Amino acid sequence: MFPRAMPYPRGRTRSVAGTMNKLELAYSLHLEMLLRADLIAFWKWDCISLKLAKNTHYRTDFLVMQKDGALEIHETKGNHMEEDAWLKLKLVAEIFPFPVMLVRKDKTKGWDIAEVQLDAVGMLPRKPKPAHAS
Repeated sequence: MFPRAMPYPRGRTRSVAGTMNKLELAYSLHLEMLLRADLIAFWKWDCISLKLAKNTHYRTDFLVMQKDGALEIHETKGNHMEEDAWLKLKLVAEIFPFPVMLVRKDKTKGWDIAEVQLDAVGMLPRKPKPAHAS
């Protein structure tokens, strides 16, 4: 018999390598619309792996070239973002010479795109520590 697959931590489903998730697919359609409207010059999905440290890499969701030739990394995230993912994005923004954009889908406004700022500290909501009974 084959060994059972180990569950992915925190109850998330594991993405299949080489395929977009639903959010990435929706954003790729948005980027394609921008490309056809001549508002961006180029976009590519899952095309670059950046080495951040020994045994630590970051794989881009999207590489986007603006009309002026500027390259940007666009990282799509759902409503919840793990702290390690946030720290990797900040590290990419610090090490590499192009803007890192955090892309989220807003049901009322469309796409919410914000640049990851180096001076933004503590942007992830922290769970309050339980009060200790004395």
